[in-house]
Amino acid sequence: MKTLFAKIFLAFCATIIGGALLSFLIMGWLFPKRVWTEAWRSAARQGLKMAGVAGVRIYEAEGAEALRRYVQSLEGDGPARLFFLDDRGRELTGRPVPEDAWEPPPPPPNERSRRRILPPPPYQVLRIAGPSGSTYTLVRHLPPPPRMTPPPHPFLISLATLLAAAMVLCFFLARHLTAPLRTLQLAARRLASGDLAARVGPSLTGRGDQFGALARDFDHMAERLQELMEAQRRLLRDVSHELRSPLTRLGVALELAKDKASHDLLPLLERIEKESERLNRLIAHVLTLGRMEQLRELEAAEEVALDHLVRSIVQDAAFEASEKECTVTVRSQAPVRVRGSADLLRSAVENVVRNAVRHAPRGTEVEVSLGLESTGTAPVGIVAVRDRGPGVPEEEIPRLFQPFYRVEPSRDRQSGGVGLGLAIAHRAVVLHGGTIRAENVPGGGFRVEIRVPARGVTGDE
Repeated sequence: MKTLFAKIFLAFCATIIGGALLSFLIMGWLFPKRVWTEAWRSAARQGLKMAGVAGVRIYEAEGAEALRRYVQSLEGDGPARLFFLDDRGRELTGRPVPEDAWEPPPPPPNERSRRRILPPPPYQVLRIAGPSGSTYTLVRHLPPPPRMTPPPHPFLISLATLLAAAMVLCFFLARHLTAPLRTLQLAARRLASGDLAARVGPSLTGRGDQFGALARDFDHMAERLQELMEAQRRLLRDVSHELRSPLTRLGVALELAKDKASHDLLPLLERIEKESERLNRLIAHVLTLGRMEQLRELEAAEEVALDHLVRSIVQDAAFEASEKECTVTVRSQAPVRVRGSADLLRSAVENVVRNAVRHAPRGTEVEVSLGLESTGTAPVGIVAVRDRGPGVPEEEIPRLFQPFYRVEPSRDRQSGGVGLGLAIAHRAVVLHGGTIRAENVPGGGFRVEIRVPARGVTGDE
C-alpha cells in the first residue's frame, strides 16, 4: 500500500463496504427479521387463498376439466403442486395426492427459531367454502429438493456481489483521481532525464482544480529551468569562443618570449605554457560538450568498426601511460560494427580510457575489453575499462557523469582533470542509444562500461 492509487482504492472500498454493512445493521435493527418473515408469509397465504377461491368457483361453474387447466396455469414450471379436494377427500382433477402432504404439521417454533425460517413449510392446507355452500380443501405441496451441496446463503451472495461491484467502482474512481498525477510523473521523469522541453500539456493545465494549478506551476518551472540551462550553455560557449583568440595570441607571445628569455626565466615560461595548454583543453571540452548537448540525434551516421577504434585508442593511451610506468592492455576484443559517428564514439571511449590512466596508480595496469552480447532482441557492443585505483565512494558514482563534477580527492588538479571527460562520454553514448555506467570492482579498482547497439560481428580479420 505504498502508492497513492492503492491508498485511494482501499479507502473507497472500505468506505463503501462499511456503509453497506452499517445499512444492513440499521435495517436489521429497525425492521427485525421476524417482521419481514411474517409479512411475507401472510401475503403468500392470502395469495394462496385467493387462488383457491377462484379454483372452487371454476370447478362448480365449469367442471373438473376447467379446474385442471386452471391448476396447470398456476403451477407452471415450478416445483409446487396444488390439489383441490372435496369434503370426502377426493382430488377434484383426478390426480393422486402425495402421502407426505397429510403428515401432521410440526409444532410451532419458538420465537428465536421462527426468525430463521424464511421458506414456507413443505405443504399448506386451506379450507375453502364454495358458492354452493360445499367445503373444499386446498393443499399446496412443495416436494423436498434432492440431497446436494447446500446452496450458498443469500446474504453471502449479496455480500459477494456488493464487494465485486464496490471494487470495480473504486478501481475506476481511484484511477480517475490519480490520472493527473501519472501525467505529472511522466513529465517529471522526462525532465529529469534531460528533456528540458518536457511539459504537462493543455489537457491538464486547462483544469480549474488543484491538479490544474499544479500542472501550470510545473510547466512554468520547466520553462524557467530550460531558460536557465540554455543561458548557462550559451554563456559557456560564448566565453569559450572569446577565450580562444587571446590564448592563441598568448601562445605566440610565449614562443617569442622563450627565444629571447634568459635561462632563469625559462621555467616560468614553461609553467605559463603548461597552464595555457590546460586552459585550451578545457575550452575544447566545453565547446565539444555544448555542441553535443544541442544534438537530439546523430546528424550523419556511418558504419564504424568499434574494434579498430578501440585498438587505436589503446595504442595512444599506452604511449601516454608509459610516463607513469603504467600499461594499457586489451584483454579481449571481438570484431563489432556500430552504426553511428566515429568521432563521437572515439571521444566517448577515449575520455573513459584517459580517465582510467589518469587515476591509475603508478606501475599498474589498465584493462580494456570489447565484447558482443546477443542475448537480447538486438546485439549490443560492450566496451569495459578497468583501472587498479582506489575507486570512488559509492555515493559519488551517480554524479560522475555531470559536467565539471570531480571526486573530492581529485580537486587539487594534480590529476589534470577538469570534470568534463565522463560527461562528454555520457552524452556521446546517449546519442547512440546506449548506456554508460560506473562501479567499484570488488578487490580494488574502478570499472566503466559502455553499451551501444551493434550491427553484429564482422568475421575474422
